[in-house]
Formats: sequence, C-alpha cells, structure tokens
Amino acid sequence: ITKRLNQLDIPFTFVWGVDMRQPTAFQDAVAEGLIPDSYDVKKAQEEAGKAKNDMNRFGSIMGTVGCAAGHFRAQRRALTDSPSRPLTVVLEDDVSPEEDFVPRLWSMVKTELPCDWQAVSLSSRCPFGKCVTQHLTRVLPDVNEPAWRCRHGVNYGFQGMLYRTHEIENLQRIWRPVVFDMERPHCLDVDVALASISDQVSFYAVPSVQVPG
Repeated sequence: ITKRLNQLDIPFTFVWGVDMRQPTAFQDAVAEGLIPDSYDVKKAQEEAGKAKNDMNRFGSIMGTVGCAAGHFRAQRRALTDSPSRPLTVVLEDDVSPEEDFVPRLWSMVKTELPCDWQAVSLSSRCPFGKCVTQHLTRVLPDVNEPAWRCRHGVNYGFQGMLYRTHEIENLQRIWRPVVFDMERPHCLDVDVALASISDQVSFYAVPSVQVPG
C-alpha cells in the first residue's frame, strides 16, 4: 500500500500492527491501553472453543486479538499525531485505492454523509441496515442474529475506514469493551462488534457493490 499511496500522492503515516507471535506483545498491548487489563485471553479462548461458538476450527484467537488491538492503535495514532484534523482514514495494508479515491471520498463526505456520522466503512460486505443515499447504508444491528454471537453474519469489512477524528475516543469508549468481551468471542472481529453497537453510535457503510462518487 505504501507504493500505491505514493503513486497517488496521498500523504500517510504507517502504523505497525500488533504481532501476537512476539513474546511480550500481549503484555505490551495491555500496557499501551489497547487491550483492557482485565481481559483474560485464556478464558476467552475457552469460551471460543465451546460448541455454540465453534471457533476452535480457526485455532488460537490470539491473531484476532492482535488484529483488534492493531485497529485501535491506528485510531489512537490519529488522535496523538493529528488531533486537529477533522477526518481520519485508516486503510489496511493490502488495499489498493483507485486513481480517483480522494475526490470520490470527498464527494461522499460533502454530499451524502448525514450530519451525525461518526464512522464509515468504505467497503462493507453483507451490509445490514437502511439505505440513506445512493451509496450509503446506515448500519443497524441485525436482530435476526443472536446477541451472544455479536450479531455475527453481516457488515463485514474494515479494509478502509473513515472516522471523525474527534469522535474516535467516544467510539472506543463504547466499542472496545464489546470487542474484548470474554463471554462473546465473536465480538473480537472489530467490524462485527462495531455493527453490533450501531444503535448506540452513528455507523455508516458503503456496500462493496457500490462505488461512491
């Protein structure tokens, strides 16, 4: 992604993820405030292994824990490095923005996003919610999916996220405890967790079949 952003002349800051294969990575993430110090990963793993969750086939949850911590690190980096900038875009390292990414994004912000928005998924698979414009869905919790599974099954996708910078702290205050709920290991998927609390926060999404602009 570094090469592609340079080609498009888009300034960026690279934020390293959290590699749980490193010996002290978990403790370091807790010390950094990315993971609650009350989070018992052993207990969460045991819960994940129960038949109702059926997560043992994926192996250890540590990779997902690290992924969640990495997302929160990137958001916090925006707060520390650029608190005065109104918008924050977080892209995963395997995306390749189109040539007109910036003008299309800016067009969506100016002409389609409602005033109350806090976060936007720029490419959401299996979106669930209410269509509010030609390209945007107001994400809502899917009550057809059980709460203990974190409403899992819809609104996948964090390849690109747009945040109101000053709302990041408020989002994390509600969002992080849900992600690291040991009784609900499916919530470790940050995209699913955010969708599950979309009745408490203003979360919008561009369905992956749509192209804003």
